[in-house]
Amino acid sequence: MTDWLREREWLEAMDGEAGWTGLAWESAPDAMVLSDPDGVVLMANPAYCELYGYSREEVVDHSFTIIFPPAQRDAALEHYRAVFAGHERTPTHETRIVRKDGTERFVQARAVVVSHERRGRVLLSIIRDITERRTSERLQREFLALASHELKNPLAAISGFAQLLQRRGIYDERATARIISQAAHMDRLLDDLLDVARLESGQLDITRAPMDLVEVVRACTEQVQAQAQAHTLRFETATEQLEGSWDTLRLRQVLDNLLSNAIKYSPDGGEITVRVEEAGHDARVSVRDRGAGILPEALSLIFDRFYRTEHAAAGPEGFGIGLYVAKSIVELHGGRIAVTSELGHGSTFSFTLPTSEDLTRVL
Repeated sequence: MTDWLREREWLEAMDGEAGWTGLAWESAPDAMVLSDPDGVVLMANPAYCELYGYSREEVVDHSFTIIFPPAQRDAALEHYRAVFAGHERTPTHETRIVRKDGTERFVQARAVVVSHERRGRVLLSIIRDITERRTSERLQREFLALASHELKNPLAAISGFAQLLQRRGIYDERATARIISQAAHMDRLLDDLLDVARLESGQLDITRAPMDLVEVVRACTEQVQAQAQAHTLRFETATEQLEGSWDTLRLRQVLDNLLSNAIKYSPDGGEITVRVEEAGHDARVSVRDRGAGILPEALSLIFDRFYRTEHAAAGPEGFGIGLYVAKSIVELHGGRIAVTSELGHGSTFSFTLPTSEDLTRVL
């Protein structure tokens, strides 16, 4: 069944023995099971067996309570008989089930007493797996709460410094600088959200134009250094120029993300090394910090959308989309991004880009 509201139409189509054993029953996407007044399973479709993890042989001709933990089976059978005796459709309800292998799923279920041509009155139970929907709803709730929290921080700062200026009635350079800084931070957060939406809809594009990667990375490093007083950003390269056809603005976005992360997760200051080099037919950019490093279990997840990294010296922070967007931008260029890290010794993020001479492999 694809819609609970079409249940009556579906039941009418299943009228007769051929309907219950035909293609409609076998290919139905929802789990369905027929059982007699005593709860013995008469028929179970493939979706039912797949959902609960049992074979047909384990289910048919046995009590339906096999799908319940032993301690719950008596209560389940008592409720079943009450439903059967009522001769009424049960309200649609959502519940959690435990499969044979011990894993859990969320389902939406309902049952109705129907007349079977040969077996008489039977109970038809229809169960829909809604685990993905539940997971999606949970992620949406968590993300909305996270977005609200992250956006309120710069808003509070902007509001606070604006009120300070209002009370003093004079120009305050420090307060004005903080307002500008927090507004820029909020703008970056919103840009990241928009980029995720563009990526999900396949609308995030790159605009290629000739550029010198050495010049762009050096300029980006110097700009970040001007705002990072506690850190020393050292730029290294063995080549004066490294030209290619790339999207300058998008690559600056990637660099800004990697550099801001390097600063954020080395809170005690220290040196951050930014390097540009040739690597065969590729150009490689790396950013190395001497911070606390990344927990080993996070390394395989760190570029996932909405994954908030637990670093050794800091809790989760931000939306968890900056590295996801950075990875997507690099891959749109035909490149690859990677990370290595050692607890207590820092992390190195690096990405490679095909040079202009090798664009045929990505166009």
